[in-house]
Amino acid sequence: MKKLWIFGLGVALFVSCGAKDDSHSSSEDLLISDRVSTLHPLLREEKRGNFRYFEDFTNWDESSAGYGLVLDRAKAKGGDEIIASIATTGLGLTALVVGADAGYIAFDEAKDKAEKIIRSVMVMPRVEGWYFHFVHIDTGEREWNSEISNIDTSFLVAGALIAGEYFGGAVADLAQELYGQVNWDWFINKERDMFYMAYSPESGFMGAWDFYAEQLILYVLGVASPTHPIDPIVYTTFIRNERAYGENEPFIHSWFGSHFTHQFSHAYVDFRNKRDADGVDWFENSVLATKTTIAYSRDNAHLYKGWDIGFGQSAGDIEGGYSGLMGFPPTGFDDTAHQNDGTLPTGAVVASIVFDDEATFKAMSYYATIARLNSPYGLRSSFNATTGWVSPYSLGLDLGFNLMMIANYENNLIWDLTNRIPAFQEGLRKLSIK
Repeated sequence: MKKLWIFGLGVALFVSCGAKDDSHSSSEDLLISDRVSTLHPLLREEKRGNFRYFEDFTNWDESSAGYGLVLDRAKAKGGDEIIASIATTGLGLTALVVGADAGYIAFDEAKDKAEKIIRSVMVMPRVEGWYFHFVHIDTGEREWNSEISNIDTSFLVAGALIAGEYFGGAVADLAQELYGQVNWDWFINKERDMFYMAYSPESGFMGAWDFYAEQLILYVLGVASPTHPIDPIVYTTFIRNERAYGENEPFIHSWFGSHFTHQFSHAYVDFRNKRDADGVDWFENSVLATKTTIAYSRDNAHLYKGWDIGFGQSAGDIEGGYSGLMGFPPTGFDDTAHQNDGTLPTGAVVASIVFDDEATFKAMSYYATIARLNSPYGLRSSFNATTGWVSPYSLGLDLGFNLMMIANYENNLIWDLTNRIPAFQEGLRKLSIK
C-alpha cells in the first residue's frame, strides 16, 4: 500500500491508497521545480499525472497527418484507441504551457511541439474554419460522422492563443492565423441572434446555445475576432434562469445541472471580480453552483455511498456507458431535467479547486483511498461507490481542464496569460464584462 501525506482542513494525516502503476521513473519528479513542489501533495500528484496523459496519448509522429492530435479517452498506454477530439487537442496546447512552466518539459521542446501542432491542425478538414468534434488520431479525418462543434473548436483556438502568448514567435503568429480563419459569424442564427450548437454537412445547423452552459468562451472570442466578429447582442439572448436548491443561494444554472458547465470557460477566462452590464458575476455564480452541489450531495448521502464527502454531479461516464443527464438541481424549469444513480465524476471535483479548495481537498483525500480510481494519469473519470463500479477510462477533456484549474489555483498561470491576450481582453470589453 502506498502512503500519501494529506494536508487539508488544517490537519496533516496519513491515508492509504492502492498501489499505482509506478512504471514511470521517479526521476520525472526531479523535473518539478522548487516552486511547484510546494503545491498541495494531492494536487501536485494529480497535476503531474494529468500532464502525463498528454505525453502518452498525443500523436507525436511527425510523419503522420494527425501529428499533435490527442486521444479523447484512454485506458492505458499501448491501447488500441484511435478517436481523438479537437477539444483535447486544444487542451494539449495548454498542457504544453503548464508543463513548461512546471519544468516537466523543456521550454524549447514544448515551444517546438506547439508550433508543429498548430501547423498540423491548420491543414485538417474544416468548414468555415470550424473543426469536426471527433477525428482519427492518425489521419485527422472525421470519425463517427461527428458534428462540426463550435465549443470544441473554441477550446482549440483558446489553447493556441494561450500557447502563442506563452511561447511567442512563430507560435503566436500561427495562433493568430488560426483564430482569424474561424468564421464566428457564420455560426450565428440571425433570426434569434444566437449561436447554433453544431453543424453537420449532411443536415445543416443543429441546436442552439439558448440556455446558460459552458459556452461563455464563444462570446468572448467571437466578438473579438479580427476577421469575422459577432454582434455582442448574442451574449444577451441565452436564458439566464436563476433559482435556488432548497435554502441555498440562487444562481444561474444550466439545463441538466452538470457541474462542468460552471467550470470549462472559467479555466480560460478570469472572471474574478468582474460583472457584466446586468450585474452578473460569473465567477461568484460558479462558487454558488459548487456550494449547491456540495449541499445536494450531503442531502442525499443516505442514498449514495460517498456522497457525504464527494460532490460534483455532472455529465460523464456511468456504469454501462456515457450520460449527459447527470446533474444537480436546480435544473430545467422544474428540477426534472437531471438524473442520478450515485455516480460521481472526478473531474468536476478537481476543477472546483478555484471555487472551494477546502471541499475539493477533502473529496480528493477520499478519492485517494479508492485504489482502482487512481492511475498514472491522475483520477479516472468517475466511480459509483454504492455499486463498486469504477470507470476504466481517463478522459482527456477532464484531465486537461483539471490541469489548467490546478495551474490557476497555484499561480494564476492561465488567467495571467489570457489577461494579457488582446482577444480575451477585447472580448470582455465588448461584452461589458468588467
